[in-house]
Amino acid sequence: MTIVAFDTLRFSRNLAEAGLAPAQADGIAAATAGALAEVVGQLATREDLAIQNQGVKAEIEALRQETRAEFAAIRAEFRAECAAIRTEFRAEFAAHRHEVSNEIAGLRRDMAELELRMTIKLGAMMSGAVVLTAALARLL
Repeated sequence: MTIVAFDTLRFSRNLAEAGLAPAQADGIAAATAGALAEVVGQLATREDLAIQNQGVKAEIEALRQETRAEFAAIRAEFRAECAAIRTEFRAEFAAHRHEVSNEIAGLRRDMAELELRMTIKLGAMMSGAVVLTAALARLL
């Protein structure tokens, strides 16, 4: 509690010298001293401020810890989601790779069959050309 010295006697004398009646001066001095004591009693002391400061520091530290815990939880959740997405993408990529490999193998088979058919047709055409050339050679 803060104590403020207020000289009511001197205040009362100053009022009396200014022309107030001594009873009025004493009453005003007493009322002023009471009001001043009430106002001073409501002022915060250094101890009050220190206690308040400790409370604020404790709240800040609690919020700091809570924020760290929340960030750690969010970080862990994010990592788990990234790992799940990575696994999903790898599975999809493997499936697509398998599909593409099957398509390529099918295309290679088709090309091999086409090559065989073209070879047979080319052989037939060459045989026909040889026979035609022989027939023309006999006629001439």
